[in-house]
Amino acid sequence: MAGQPGFVFGRKRRNDIWKNFHYIEVEKKTECVVVKDGEKCGHKITGKNTTNFKRHLKAFHNEIEIPEIAPVKQVPPKKMDKPTSAQDFFATRWYNDNSPEQLTKEEGVVQWIGRTGLPARIVEDVEFIAMMAKMDKKFKVPKIHKMLNLIDKMYKEEKEKIKQNLATARRITTGLDIWTKKGLTPSFLGVSACYFNPEDNQS
Repeated sequence: MAGQPGFVFGRKRRNDIWKNFHYIEVEKKTECVVVKDGEKCGHKITGKNTTNFKRHLKAFHNEIEIPEIAPVKQVPPKKMDKPTSAQDFFATRWYNDNSPEQLTKEEGVVQWIGRTGLPARIVEDVEFIAMMAKMDKKFKVPKIHKMLNLIDKMYKEEKEKIKQNLATARRITTGLDIWTKKGLTPSFLGVSACYFNPEDNQS
């Protein structure tokens, strides 16, 4: 039977013992070649059993030291443990697009970008994606087109809330400001309103 790579069949040859013996293929016997007082021992042992060789050396050549070596069990190399399909599935699974976890985190990113004036393209930044993965590897960072739609939706919702609040307001004080960028490229108009909201009992 042919051995497979990484597998060892049979017992490892004890060279420290075999150096004292010579196997004769024709006779299927092993001859002791230890020389003592100028003469070769020549004792023959059937087969290749090293245990019998050790017994012979201890009985007739006790001057030869034989180190005791514990047999080493050869086993196939251990394969890398691979996660089961279920483990692998849950380890890399993202939140469902409509799951509360995904929507809540998307809302947080949208508010952060929309209220700080940061560019929406930040969601495509490699470092930003890596940061979000460290916070929650199941969160799928939205693409820029989806992010723009979410920001627009948030803007419309906030605009509607302001309209409703102004509709119930008793007194409104407004402030206006206008400015341009350097070079007089784009212009901006800022409108602020201060009013008392009877529903929240706050101004």
